[in-house]
Amino acid sequence: MFLREMQLTLYVLLVVACIPKAIFCQEQSDTGEKSLLAHHKIRSANSAFAGRLLKLLISENPQKNVFFSPLSMATSFAMLSLGARTATLTNLLEGLGFNLTKLQEREMHEGFPALFHLLNTTQGKVQLESGNNLFIDDKIQPLQRFLDEIRNLYGAQVFAANFTDAEGAKKHINDHVDKKTHGKIPELFKDLDSDTVMVLINYIFFNGPSIGFS
Repeated sequence: MFLREMQLTLYVLLVVACIPKAIFCQEQSDTGEKSLLAHHKIRSANSAFAGRLLKLLISENPQKNVFFSPLSMATSFAMLSLGARTATLTNLLEGLGFNLTKLQEREMHEGFPALFHLLNTTQGKVQLESGNNLFIDDKIQPLQRFLDEIRNLYGAQVFAANFTDAEGAKKHINDHVDKKTHGKIPELFKDLDSDTVMVLINYIFFNGPSIGFS
């Protein structure tokens, strides 16, 4: 893996109340056949992943409502897989439901941005936006290839954080999320684990008119 035998703490911000327009380091200009094919190739795996996860969450809390974003979770772990190798990589991709005998790894990584390019649009009164952020310990030096790929493929913003100073790192992340959500989520974290070396955040914002039940 891109981190040498270090404990990794991953946080996924699944759904937030309000997000500004997503920032992409590499503009997705190809909305033609290639993007559509990439999108369709990951669609069935994402649907199956959502179904398995929903079943698991319901089984653990049968009396509670379940609200989550499977696309956010799948995107975050797909990004994480860019820094994984051998068994870790296989476990991540199999957990997401991808069969690499039928789908090349590169096709998967092209599929997520293609899908988000279609989703990050404003149509009439419906608005859906998304984005990715990576906070990584400033004492860790990941491979440059990993950083380049999550920026170019997923449009992720990468920030250095001093997790030794847990309060300072928490404020850094909370302030960033607060700004990105226009004050809707002022305190994402109340505390951070002392072993944290990375915080990976994916957000999806949906804004649209509600339709009442008849």
